[in-house]
Amino acid sequence: MQIPAGGLVQWHRWGTELAEVARQAGKPLYIFAGSRLNELARATVRQSFASPETAEFLNRHFVCVWVDLDEQVHLGAVIRVHLSLLRQSEALPVHLWLSPELRVLEVAAYLPPTEEWGKLGFLKVAQQVNEGWGGDPSNLGAKFTETLEQAAEAAGQEVLPVTDAGALRELLDQAAAEWRGQADALNGGFGEAPKQLQPELLRFLLTRAGPEREHARFTLLSVANSALRDPLDGGFFKYSTDGAWRLPSLQKRLADQARMALAYLDADALAPDPVLRAAARGALDYTLTRLALPAGGFAFAEDGTEEPTPPAYLWSAEELGAVLGPDAAAFCQRHRVLPAGNLSEDLDPGARLKGLNILVSSLPSTSGETVQLAKVAALRQSRRAPVRDERAFVGPQALLLAALVRAAGQLEEPRYRQAADRLWLELQTYQTAGESPSVQRMAGASEQASPADLAALAFGARTYAQVTGRSEPARLADQLLRKLVTEYLDARRGCFMVRPLRPATGFLAYPAPAPAEPCHPEALALLAGLGGEDAALLRSGMAERLRRAEASNPGELLLALGNVAVE
Repeated sequence: MQIPAGGLVQWHRWGTELAEVARQAGKPLYIFAGSRLNELARATVRQSFASPETAEFLNRHFVCVWVDLDEQVHLGAVIRVHLSLLRQSEALPVHLWLSPELRVLEVAAYLPPTEEWGKLGFLKVAQQVNEGWGGDPSNLGAKFTETLEQAAEAAGQEVLPVTDAGALRELLDQAAAEWRGQADALNGGFGEAPKQLQPELLRFLLTRAGPEREHARFTLLSVANSALRDPLDGGFFKYSTDGAWRLPSLQKRLADQARMALAYLDADALAPDPVLRAAARGALDYTLTRLALPAGGFAFAEDGTEEPTPPAYLWSAEELGAVLGPDAAAFCQRHRVLPAGNLSEDLDPGARLKGLNILVSSLPSTSGETVQLAKVAALRQSRRAPVRDERAFVGPQALLLAALVRAAGQLEEPRYRQAADRLWLELQTYQTAGESPSVQRMAGASEQASPADLAALAFGARTYAQVTGRSEPARLADQLLRKLVTEYLDARRGCFMVRPLRPATGFLAYPAPAPAEPCHPEALALLAGLGGEDAALLRSGMAERLRRAEASNPGELLLALGNVAVE
């Protein structure tokens, strides 16, 4: 999320030297941490930061810091874990106030520009922090310091290694049973709205015979034939706002396409099905056609949430009739298009999308329907395109490499192998050679790859090596795994950390640093399956995180533990 050009707030990019700037000025630090793909972060920029009154107050009383959560992942993860610990929230954006000594004074998720529904407005919270700073600064945030100390003490408790294979199987059985109890037998997936894709959880359940596998397969088939899959380009949207997959969040992310393709390939490998294969192909074809960058590599995402009504993904029955002519009736029936629109009042309470339809996917497609879809896709090309986030991050592209090279063999598609070969060459531009290679999160950028990026790259390189028989990607995978172990792995806690454990101050020195963004389970499994004490501790740590429900994506831990070879 770029600092707004010509904005009213005087923003700084994070650097530890800002603490000294704040100390000399006698001001606290205010950090805004957001993502350009987050609607509430964009709303904060438009509303709060565009207010002359608010901007003047921030400039006068704080040293203001702008953090892009997509690019500055190490810092962003530390910020987000403090929000989780201190406010029990995972929502974005994050507002964080720190003393010049980097002690937490206040932290909050999204704050509206004014008081709404009993929630304090952003300026009011900023004023309260300033008043507390001008009174007795030592008391400001004291409750947060106590909470962090208690959390650090709990994180430091000894974890006994789980060396018994039976105990590990029992834990996995229990977790599978708990997810089975949350299964939505009508629509697929788990729990209520909003519904996430959860491909790693589905991949774990596919490894288990019986009702868990059946529900995972049912979920994948249900999603393939829902509005969560775009029938025009085959891409999957980020999540569903409702429980029946009827109205998705109108964003498509590169990583999600790779993750879903891997899940569909897993399911098809167990029991071939044309719907599963078509869904995997669609996700990969979407990335190759919509997210490929002219200079090489693949864009981070396409975002339709910024568009004015009607966005590119919504249609009226009349315009579909005009482009399809006599084929319109059959097309509309197949894709659940209604004359009055298929977005009911419960999906669209403000009636902003009244009269519009989102196309519901229907697989497998017939040859006649393929022609019809092409006509509608051509019409969409005449509309304002969704915003494309063209930042090419190494981690999501590495996951795509694994999905492409695996699909090339399983689906007998040479073009996927060709795309994988090109992508492998592109990913090498993110690396510097050596026994402990340095990897950039974006090619040519200063920000280093996160542990999640490194784990994804190790997985992608290992998969590519296994299929191609080449030694270079296998060697890179081994080097990256060693780097993760020596610099980022906290085996006792069962996770990688967001940064190497080195001396720091204030909230950066939190004794139990924030776990990184979810690391790919195959990399965790490779490490946990190694012999020795560290591997045993890692398995135990992952098991303990499952018991404590600490993981933001428990499916990754389940898939990792399920893939570990337990003797």
